[in-house]
Amino acid sequence: MAQTLRRDFALYRAHMEVARDPDEREADRQRARERAAKARGRVERGIALIEAAGL
Repeated sequence: MAQTLRRDFALYRAHMEVARDPDEREADRQRARERAAKARGRVERGIALIEAAGL
């Protein structure tokens, strides 16, 4: 679980870096925003599972 959470958070950060880069094409920035949103959702669900388990 922790490894998955770390991976998803790293993906979120990497995608947000591309999304914020003004040198990237707008289409690439939009795709990165979409992927970051999906990764953030996975991170939030992982955190919710950990909280529900009482860890």
